Amino acid sequence: MLDLTNLIHQLLGLYKIILVASVIMFWLVRTNLLDMRNEVVRNISNFLTRVTEPVLAPIRRILPDMGGIDVSPIVAIIAIQILQNILVR
Repeated sequence: MLDLTNLIHQLLGLYKIILVASVIMFWLVRTNLLDMRNEVVRNISNFLTRVTEPVLAPIRRILPDMGGIDVSPIVAIIAIQILQNILVR
């Protein structure tokens, strides 16, 4: 049971890293520091979107409009942190 809990804890930690990478990628593309015409950039962006959208989309539906600021990754990271803390206990 301890191994399963540890595995889930590690996977949640990995998902937090993926969420942060997704936010950074969004900012870099938005500021034109990365070009979406580049196939590698496009593939990485598509992967990050496919992995994070199933979690972020429901959060976005619940949160009120913040005037163009997307706080759903922050909410997701906080929720994951709470889950990790529960798993540790």
